[in-house]
Amino acid sequence: MDDPKFSELPLEIVRYILLQGARSRDGMVFAARCMRLSTWIRQWIAPTLYHTVDIWTETQAASFAEALEQTRFGVSLRSLVRSLTIKTTAFAAYDTQHTKSRMHPLMEAGSFTPIGATSLSVMKILRILTDEQEPGLQEVCIPMALMATKRTPVLSIDLPRSVTITGIDGLVWSAYGWDNVTHVRLTSYNPNFHETKWFLRLPSLTHFAFAFYYEMPLGLRIAEEMTASPQLKCLVMVVYPPSNDPRGKLVARQNKEALLKLDEPNLVVWESNPKAIDRFEDVESNRFWKHVDEIVEKQRAEKAAALAMP
Repeated sequence: MDDPKFSELPLEIVRYILLQGARSRDGMVFAARCMRLSTWIRQWIAPTLYHTVDIWTETQAASFAEALEQTRFGVSLRSLVRSLTIKTTAFAAYDTQHTKSRMHPLMEAGSFTPIGATSLSVMKILRILTDEQEPGLQEVCIPMALMATKRTPVLSIDLPRSVTITGIDGLVWSAYGWDNVTHVRLTSYNPNFHETKWFLRLPSLTHFAFAFYYEMPLGLRIAEEMTASPQLKCLVMVVYPPSNDPRGKLVARQNKEALLKLDEPNLVVWESNPKAIDRFEDVESNRFWKHVDEIVEKQRAEKAAALAMP
């Protein structure tokens, strides 16, 4: 910024250069350095720097929660955050064993590390970001262990529009405010029939995706119930084998075939192969849902064309 040639550039060009740098592959480091330059540059960069926040450790979570309660660089950070992802979690030895005992054979417990963010800090962050006075958060990805029953917040937290929940644990769904939620993705959890009925009662829900490893006919009943909902525009079921043996793989294939026979255009069925799982667990929820919407639109067009044939 001390370069006289740089200082002579029009502000719009300076702004463009800095924002392009902040949005590049290594943009976070660049953006953080730009925040130290001047007040007017901070106001340009801050929305990009804090648009998407990933929390890996308890130190990061506690520090971020503290920063959200302050006005830094002349801006309120809580109004800038649009996406929050909690990468790791920490819980007691009992919780670890309890969780592993309930996990599907193909699910990994490796993401649960002893240095991850704690539920106390995460709940504090969520409560601040979902404040009605400055609602900016649009999507959240959080381990179910941090939302579990024994960690339920005293004050209800209104969840944002898009919610991705990873892992498996005991959770009282009604402990949170779901009225604004339109998109739900459960990357490891297979909800039972009563839980899916509960989700269908959510006033704004239009998109639902979950890991499926029940055996028929329960799975078929869940799919029929959900696809019959007039408000649900898209249902994604990623079929996992109920076990790692040959019988489990056979059951998974049979489950997929049974679901596809429903011929529901708003139902997307994937096998649990590496490509599908990577797509299903994509940290960019918007990218995931955009891809799914394109599939549903194609399926609807194909069915409409088939019905129109003489």
